[in-house]
Amino acid sequence: MDKFADLTGRHYGLYDYVGAPDATRVIVLMGSGAGAVEEVIEQLSKAEEKVGVLKVRLYRPFATAAFVHALPMTAQSIAVLDRTKEPGAVGEPLHQVLIPSTAPAQITRRPIIDNGVPDFVKRVTMMMLEGKGDLLPVSAMPVDGTFPTGTAKFEKRSIAKEIPIWDADICIECGLCTFVCPHAAIRSRIIAPDRLADAPAEFATKTWSGKDFTDQLFTIQVAPDDCTGCGVCVDVCPARSKEAASHKAINMELKLDHLTRERENFDFFLSLPDNDRVQIGEPQIKSLQLLQPLFEFSGACAGCGETPYLKLMSQLFGDRAVIANATGCSSIFGGKDLGMMAVEYGNVYVAQVAMGAQPLQTLKAFREAESYSGDSLIIAFSPCIAHGIDMSRSMSHQKDAVNSAFWPPYRYDPRNAHDQQHPFHLDSRRASISFRDYAMKEARFATLTRSDPETADRLFDLAQRNIDDQWHFYEQMAGIERDVEQKEIKK
Repeated sequence: MDKFADLTGRHYGLYDYVGAPDATRVIVLMGSGAGAVEEVIEQLSKAEEKVGVLKVRLYRPFATAAFVHALPMTAQSIAVLDRTKEPGAVGEPLHQVLIPSTAPAQITRRPIIDNGVPDFVKRVTMMMLEGKGDLLPVSAMPVDGTFPTGTAKFEKRSIAKEIPIWDADICIECGLCTFVCPHAAIRSRIIAPDRLADAPAEFATKTWSGKDFTDQLFTIQVAPDDCTGCGVCVDVCPARSKEAASHKAINMELKLDHLTRERENFDFFLSLPDNDRVQIGEPQIKSLQLLQPLFEFSGACAGCGETPYLKLMSQLFGDRAVIANATGCSSIFGGKDLGMMAVEYGNVYVAQVAMGAQPLQTLKAFREAESYSGDSLIIAFSPCIAHGIDMSRSMSHQKDAVNSAFWPPYRYDPRNAHDQQHPFHLDSRRASISFRDYAMKEARFATLTRSDPETADRLFDLAQRNIDDQWHFYEQMAGIERDVEQKEIKK
């Protein structure tokens, strides 16, 4: 760096600090953003704010001693602004490098992997979680290439800043919070009162209001180290306090204020017996969420729109399902009407669903698809972080997609394609908002209106006309009587 300064006249240290020498709050970052932050720091310093910015010039190899030397000894809190976003990760690259170099974090973390886990998790999974997967020898892999299932529950990332806290006094037991949770981090259960003898002092329950489990208790429990803090559960909760409208039956609160208690509560929750699938009977949204999800704690982004459907499928019939993942979450997008292409065959069950807009229709479609003896196709609207939306409102965004008629839910059942019945059922109403109103909530569309307004207007008009034409076609389909001769199709 000194040689560079001699040649150019510009001097850069490995780590350059700007700000109050006795700063208690410091921002650490690298790249072009440092200039803007430095201007802010200079203004705040004039107002005698004890703040500073530490600009990283050398990332690899990271010089820990030089970094600590440049950091004011008075620093009490450090904010790391990274240039790389890693959704679902414990932290971004620069943050991960800085953790060993700074004082221990205030958050009390469990080990990523607890003791007592299966041998495979210790030998293989743990190495991957530590970023050492490339060091695993081939001999460490299962001979037949199969990996054990259910290992995600052993990884405790504890990445959420806030977690949902249940208010039993307000809850109406609708089951929507657990229904939409992308990571199965919120669970509900029916409990016999005598099971609470060993419960933690603050384990919350309420009397079950349904007629199917009389004199039983009900609870909703968060897995505090598995929750990603997305807030989708709060977005869909319909129950509000009469005294404070902003207070719902489930609310996001700082994890540190509840972590120790909720860890104890969740451990006790896991010790309770699973609810009997036979006793639950006909699955409804409310009762279905009492069943154990067989798809849990995935590495999906916080607020993922895809994983709730997989969790739902696992609760309904995951014990007899074979899963094949053909594509990634961002490689399936296309402009064709996939559903209508499948409907043309006549003997394929087809449904288009959006659980955030119509949860009952979604559940009905899943059950009909599974009961059909032929091929079934369910096309589910799944908001993605790549769309540029607030993922805490991903379910509300699904409502907007349906209300704009961009995504009208429907079901096509070949079993109704005879005796003057109507196999195509349109489960959606006419649009109540324009496509533009819906699309402008996504950065991928809104960006074009700023960079090229004329093209954006033209494309919005074309899209609206296409949506209107599609809706009229679906309306006509709903009125068509169709006969499909297939002896193997049964009611």
